[in-house]
Amino acid sequence: MDKYAAARAVNLLLTILGWATILLAALVVFGVFGRPGPAVAITVALPIALGGLVIIAVAQIASAQLDTAENTTRMADDMAAIRKRLTTKKTTGAGGTPSDQPFSRRRAGV
Repeated sequence: MDKYAAARAVNLLLTILGWATILLAALVVFGVFGRPGPAVAITVALPIALGGLVIIAVAQIASAQLDTAENTTRMADDMAAIRKRLTTKKTTGAGGTPSDQPFSRRRAGV
C-alpha cells in the first residue's frame, strides 16, 4: 500500500544504517582504523555492533507494525464487504416473492 510509503522508506534507511553500524564494528575488530590491541578492539567494537543490532531490531519491529496496519485495513474492508453482502441479501417474503429487506430485519421478524 502507498499509505505507508514514507514510513517504509524510513524503515529501509534504519535497516541500512544498522547494517552499516555492524560493518563499522567489524572494521574496528579487524584493525582497519589502526592496530589496537584485542581487548581495545572488542571493548570498542562490541557496543557498536550491539547498537547496530538494536537499530535493525527497531526497524523490524516497525516493519511488523506497518504490516499489521496494512493487514488490519484489508480485514476491515473484507468484513465490511461481507456485512454488506449479508445485510442486503435477497430473501423470500411470506408470499414467496423476493424481498430486498435487510437480512437482519427479516430474522428479527420485522
